[in-house]
Amino acid sequence: MMTIPRTLLSNLNDDFSEEFNVHTMLDYRMEVFTTKASLLDLNKEAILQWHLGEVLDTSQLLVTSINNIKLITVVSSCAPDAVLVAVAGIPSVLPICVSYANFMDLSDTSCYDLSQAICPDCSNLILLDMELTSTYLVVFTNYGVFVSKEITDFYKGYKFQLMFNYIHINDIEQENWINYELMHTSECQSALSVGLVSYVKPVFLVPSASDISKNPLMSVAPYTSWIEIQFPGLYNVSQTIAVVMDIDRYIMIVLQRLRTSYQVVTFAIEDHDLTLNSRPVVPPFIIPNIDNSTHLFSLCLTPRTHIVYAVGSQIWVSDDAANSFTLILDLVDDHVTQCYFDNQGNDAYFVTNQFSVYFSSIGVERSVSLITDVQAPMSLYVSHLDEVYIIQISNATHGFITTTKLDVKKQIKVSEDKINCSLSAQYMTAKRILLFEHQSVIPCNRKLCKSDIGTILTTSDGQTRITDITHLNRSDGFSFMATADIITPLSFEKLSSEPAQKYNISVSGDGSQLQLQLQGVIDQSDGWQPGSVGKTIIQPGLSSILILSVESEAVAFGTPALPSLVHSDYHAGQWFMHNSPVGRSSSISEELCHHQLILDDTVAKNRLIYLDMGDSYKFTITAISFKKGYIQKSEKRLMKLTISNHYIIYVVPEYQRSSLGIETLTVNVRNHINQQGSSTILIQLPDSSLSCPLNSFSVHFICGCPATKHLHYLQTPELTIREFIQGDKRDDKDLPILQSLPANYRPPSVKGVAIPLSDNIYNADPSLPIKRSKYQISKESGSFKQCTNARDHADCNCTDELKFSSLVRNSDCKEKVYRLLYPGRLEPRFVIRQNDQDDIALNGSYAVSLTEINNRNDFTFKNVPTPSLKAMKVDPNIQDSETFLTPDTIKITLLGSELYHFKVTVVHGFSYCPLEDEFQVYVDMAPLPNPISLVIIVMTSILIGGIMFAVYLVYLKHHFTYRPRKHGSQCWHPHQVTSTH
Repeated sequence: MMTIPRTLLSNLNDDFSEEFNVHTMLDYRMEVFTTKASLLDLNKEAILQWHLGEVLDTSQLLVTSINNIKLITVVSSCAPDAVLVAVAGIPSVLPICVSYANFMDLSDTSCYDLSQAICPDCSNLILLDMELTSTYLVVFTNYGVFVSKEITDFYKGYKFQLMFNYIHINDIEQENWINYELMHTSECQSALSVGLVSYVKPVFLVPSASDISKNPLMSVAPYTSWIEIQFPGLYNVSQTIAVVMDIDRYIMIVLQRLRTSYQVVTFAIEDHDLTLNSRPVVPPFIIPNIDNSTHLFSLCLTPRTHIVYAVGSQIWVSDDAANSFTLILDLVDDHVTQCYFDNQGNDAYFVTNQFSVYFSSIGVERSVSLITDVQAPMSLYVSHLDEVYIIQISNATHGFITTTKLDVKKQIKVSEDKINCSLSAQYMTAKRILLFEHQSVIPCNRKLCKSDIGTILTTSDGQTRITDITHLNRSDGFSFMATADIITPLSFEKLSSEPAQKYNISVSGDGSQLQLQLQGVIDQSDGWQPGSVGKTIIQPGLSSILILSVESEAVAFGTPALPSLVHSDYHAGQWFMHNSPVGRSSSISEELCHHQLILDDTVAKNRLIYLDMGDSYKFTITAISFKKGYIQKSEKRLMKLTISNHYIIYVVPEYQRSSLGIETLTVNVRNHINQQGSSTILIQLPDSSLSCPLNSFSVHFICGCPATKHLHYLQTPELTIREFIQGDKRDDKDLPILQSLPANYRPPSVKGVAIPLSDNIYNADPSLPIKRSKYQISKESGSFKQCTNARDHADCNCTDELKFSSLVRNSDCKEKVYRLLYPGRLEPRFVIRQNDQDDIALNGSYAVSLTEINNRNDFTFKNVPTPSLKAMKVDPNIQDSETFLTPDTIKITLLGSELYHFKVTVVHGFSYCPLEDEFQVYVDMAPLPNPISLVIIVMTSILIGGIMFAVYLVYLKHHFTYRPRKHGSQCWHPHQVTSTH
């Protein structure tokens, strides 16, 4: 196991907790070794963050009896490597173990006594079942249902005791709890809830006893109330034995028991109250119960590929939403109890009551036995890398839970299904024959059925590949006909063992009973032998005849395979005798892989695709059929495409086949009617072998908000986080680009700089007083977010990402903002950004609204509306349309000073996502606000004028002289001025 520090990983969304596949390439000198691994974030997988009860010392827990003991295995829906194994059937002790390393290492495994967490005062408490949803752990006991608190509500770095609540259900009596079982289809909520508006996670309580006539109960998160499912009409009368829900199609699939058969019914579900429609989506599919030999107990739904299995003594599979089913396995004196699926839902594993394991692959409608008679109790676990482990309990000191890896491909290769049956061969061509199964000679130990198509029939004298199975209702004893391609030519009997081959045969009788008369038989040892019974007479061009009895050396009786091709004479040297595998070593097995699916790189790395409004997606898959290393042409299409929900996505497939036989399927997908939901495209190889590594491929589409899609403001100049936090970037005029904010800074309001009214505090520090709190109205506003209950700024846990963020929820950590000189002029530009996608410029095709978060209004903006925006503004059905702007023509003029905090939101209807972003700017060196500037100008003018007047007066005082007037009656003559004056 490799441990990777979180600091070395990027783009890990805190709200997204799915496990990842990792392909690792190791090189040593000239050698390169490539392997795959899984990446599990131990800090985000919810079930790993809790104690599930009192820590259990498993060395003191000895299981002395395995009677009524069973293992319950549940895995996290988002991280299959996180697995829970509980032991059911031990009174008063509920052992449960949690591991994220396949129980291989004791240090990665924790065991608890679950009884101490759910009901410590309950005597003889017995675990019956358990389900793990994306958000809750539901435990079912003989006392009833216990539901945990929300497991996603944990504190990172701390591990607390998980609390449970008892859920009282009036519809079930106390003594009947043991007759119910939980049913739930696990879906990863983090993937679905990001993009979908509504997402339900139902858990069902279904009666398991045949004498209980009540309907199943259903509950959705938080599973505190349970309601009885009311089926419409006559469907409410039939006994329901299994219920599953298909999230893609939003339908409920129900398995009901009838008097002489079973039926599978599908109902559409109403969004608002989860009630069922009055009519089924499609007519019910009837599964016959001939001679009361069929017993079905459950339904299994693959969460990724949405394939439905009806299981019991038989296994039926449907890939069309339970519209039709195909039988893939018929068990004798055994029945399936559990279904398990790999990470992508392509492979299915079935555990039976006798602890045998069967394997099936999506697209290949048959199954194969992997292992039989495993020591009980046992369970299966499929890891994130699709490795299969057999889980058992052990009293050994090295671990209470033990796992054994099951080599699936090896088991498929060596698996054989022995067959002892009388098969009559009928040659059609040199490479194709018909094999007729006859029941009167030796009863078959197993019947040939549709699930045998594609398998290899191996006998001691030849090998064929079965291509088709046909049921026959003939009175002559032939029950099935198999069409087969010859792989190894069949060998015929030698003359020494069957001397009758050297004689002509005269054929007489009706169509089903023929008398076979040898012509010219002299010696008794030369004619028909007692051992000839069960052998087949074969002559090319004529009907084969199966010998049923021998009357004498010259007379035998038989039945023809094809009565219309029977001839009266079979000439020696032209007919041969073939010994069908009666009592001989014969078996049915899987053939070697002769098919291959080749995926393009894009879809191979990511099978979960989000489609926003107007989005489309295109991918290509190639299929080839080969034999002995050479590409082989096929007469029919290799690939089969199915869509789980046609109403959500519009799919255009394009098939192409090259001259070499290479088949290429190009699939174009787009959101069908701009409606949110999910759908799965499944591509199958129906003619492939179970031994192939990949027989099907699924791509899951969510028509909703892509998980990584967001609006991004293009700041000029664009700075990295490190440059923003640590740098001192300057512009071309050597002026600083960033402005540092003082501690506990609050921006101005409409009442002035000194009277802030905003609830937002920037660069918060609880240890320092909040600035600008002189007035009572300012004291009543402003609150901490990230720094709530913190001692000082260092205790706020502000990371570099939070310091760099412009979102208002991170304002406590904001220490720097971009700086503009007065007057601040902005032309904001935005792009829509998504991982692994090119940026999309937010242009005139969109409409946005602009708001100032701190309720400032001392700014103006200009905008040029597009024709579509003008039409929106005059549409009375669109609210607040007068505030809509064209995003690429916005010009803002900032008339005030200090911090502005803007929020831009894309108008709803252009995307499923709430596309919005925020940006901040600090206006520096702004002039004094009115009327202070005017007062200063007036006062300055008065002061300057006064100073000038005073200077003038002083000047007059020191430089004044009388100047006599030279003319006028009032003027004095200078010589007439006397001393008295």
